[in-house]
Parts: sequence; structure tokens; C-alpha cells
Amino acid sequence: MGERNAVTQSEHDRVVRAWAQVLEKGLSGGCRVSTNPGTDRRAQVGSVHAPRFPDVVVWRAEAGDGRDGTAELIAEVETSDTLTDSEVTSEWSGYARVPAPFYLVVPEGLEIKAIHLLRKTPVRVSQLWSYRIEGHEIMFTKFIALPAI
Repeated sequence: MGERNAVTQSEHDRVVRAWAQVLEKGLSGGCRVSTNPGTDRRAQVGSVHAPRFPDVVVWRAEAGDGRDGTAELIAEVETSDTLTDSEVTSEWSGYARVPAPFYLVVPEGLEIKAIHLLRKTPVRVSQLWSYRIEGHEIMFTKFIALPAI
């Protein structure tokens, strides 16, 4: 995981909470949203032997359909200082192997950099979103649905 300073860690955690709220608004019944901001480890994907903790996990909560606990969508929020080659290798590549849509959320203006990083490796991302912070508001824009690149 890339290193963040205190300011960008605070930004990251705010964006994670805001993105979770956006996803919650569009959920169908039986799904829940969990977050893993900072060093929190509330929801994992992957095997027990190699757990991964994406920033946001939408998961199936209904036990009756046989898919309880199944990740339905995962999202990773990046800041300007974590949009790096090492992040692709250490984080994105593992999330891309999870059998659920993987959304990448980056600061506005860094979408092309994210696409460049994605093109360098075989990482599967379902959608690329950008965010911008204006005062106390965080706005999200869908940049592209992949694999258009």
C-alpha cells in the first residue's frame, strides 16, 4: 500500500466514507456496504490465507440465497500520492482477481495517469471514477467504464 501523509490520509478516509454513501444509495435489497479506511480491517475479500482489504466492499448479506458474505463489488480509493506503480502491483492486481466488479476512484485530473498505470499491467478494472473536493462536499464523476482502454 502506498504511503500517505496525514493530510492525504484524512482526504482518503473522507472520500472512502462518501463513496460508500454513494454506493449505499444504489443498493438493492440484501446488500451491505463496509469500509476499510486507513488501517481499519472490517471487511475482507479473498481467501483466509491471503485476505485483502479494499477500501469499500459491497457484499451480499442475505443468508437465504446461498451467497451470504459474497463480495458484489469492491472499490479502491487513491490519492495523488498513492497513484503509483507499486500500488498497481501490491493492491490493484489482487483486487482485479476477485470475482466481483472492481471500481477505481482517483482524484480529478489524474484519470489519464490511472489509465496509463492500468495499461502497463493486466489489471481488470470495471469502472474508473474521479472525485473532487469542494469545501465540505465530495463530488464523483464516472470517467470511463472499462475495458474500454
